[in-house]
Amino acid sequence: MRKNIVKFVVAIMVLASLGTLMAMYAFADGDNDSHYLEFTFDELKEKVEQNDGLSLAAFNDKEYDTCYGNQLDEPSKVVYDTMIENIDNTKDGNYNVNIKLVGYDWNELKNQNWQFLYYGLAAFDYDYPEVFWINNSGFSFGLSSKGDEINITVRPKSSNYYCDGYSSRADVETDISKIDQIIADIKSETKNLNTYEKLKYIDSYLVDKNEYNRYVANGNQDAADNKAWKVVSALVYGNTDTTNAINPVCEGYSRAFKLLANSLGIEAVLVSGDYHMWNYVKLYDNKWYGVDVTWNDPVWSGTPSKSDIETYKYKYFLIGSDTIFSDHKEETVDIVYMDISGINYPEIQKSDYVYNEKDFEVTTESTTVSTTESTTESTTESTT
Repeated sequence: MRKNIVKFVVAIMVLASLGTLMAMYAFADGDNDSHYLEFTFDELKEKVEQNDGLSLAAFNDKEYDTCYGNQLDEPSKVVYDTMIENIDNTKDGNYNVNIKLVGYDWNELKNQNWQFLYYGLAAFDYDYPEVFWINNSGFSFGLSSKGDEINITVRPKSSNYYCDGYSSRADVETDISKIDQIIADIKSETKNLNTYEKLKYIDSYLVDKNEYNRYVANGNQDAADNKAWKVVSALVYGNTDTTNAINPVCEGYSRAFKLLANSLGIEAVLVSGDYHMWNYVKLYDNKWYGVDVTWNDPVWSGTPSKSDIETYKYKYFLIGSDTIFSDHKEETVDIVYMDISGINYPEIQKSDYVYNEKDFEVTTESTTVSTTESTTESTTESTT
């Protein structure tokens, strides 16, 4: 009897071992039916960097159309759209975002080093600066496939994917409330201004409120809080104290400018250069101009006069390509210091904008009024 029990136990163990081996084989990378793979965001970055010469055309050579997400190819767009759908869920810091792709070949995407995943996250990061609580390097990914269906789980690499200083949804929502109040105040302050005046107000607000992060300016980036690269640096934590580790860097200024402009109904985008970021903004009649709030708030070697500050704060305000490309160079999207090739920025005007109040007059059926988009946030501007 004991021998029979021993034989039975051995048989069960053998079957269990075979089952484990079969499961491992089913998810082996070389199998045609099923696969499984895990990597972190930083490893994904390395994969894309290794494949830098590959022409994926993730952005399909599309012209800019209201957001960078509209330039994405289909698998990248699925990633982008799924992240948007889960913005509220990510406030928890450890929520698993599940992305499903149907009709794509595992090996083909693998040979492209999963660039579609990186591109989708990059476009999301550039189009949604209000999502300030996520540290992309805190992501890890689990990918599995069965047949033509690929499932991707975006999850925390360790306990969460928060930026420094956040540990709960309550922390995140506290800062969201602060930003919402700032936006409400600015809307109230600018309700009787036209688009040009609103943009000038935003530029001045960000320059007067902040001081460029000296830790980063002096090459000591490790000493800066990583929120310095987020919109909260310029809106919530930034101030004129030169020893403040959460003062904004160029990304903080640019993300804040985009968010405030968008909140006032003005289209603005983020633009990357060589370790730098600024904005393009649509003024009227689909005409775009450059704004670099960071360079409007320079790091002074001494104590500047009020006149110097007032002169400089609009030096890079609504400038054209002749001016901006004399000392700026458009690069591909830079997410965590890595270039994403293929994106197309809005084309800006050749010359700097010279203010003319008539550019902002609004024609109605009975009369022409000098704007003030003033009286309504939904007024559509047009050249009279």
